[in-house]
Amino acid sequence: MTARNFDELKDFFSGYFHEDWVLEAEVPDQIISSYLACGRSSKDLRELAGQMLRFADAYSDDVALEQALFSELGCYYLPSVDKISAREWLQHVASILLEAAERAP
Repeated sequence: MTARNFDELKDFFSGYFHEDWVLEAEVPDQIISSYLACGRSSKDLRELAGQMLRFADAYSDDVALEQALFSELGCYYLPSVDKISAREWLQHVASILLEAAERAP
């Protein structure tokens, strides 16, 4: 699995969950809210959520998935720090994006 198949996903994680994301938000959901505040289209939100779920499905092992979030997508948030699996977190983020897509133009 390489990030070249997930360009939008890499842009999202490396752009919003960069190494200094904790200076911009107290919790990861605040970063997601910042992303949504930029006014994304319903189509874009659905595509990003879909890529997120496909990326998660490519890994059967959660440790490998969390490592891939960092090494392939540039995500500096580690879900295991908050005692949740990387898969659960990605599903959570995707659900937020899909809910926002329902309200977006």
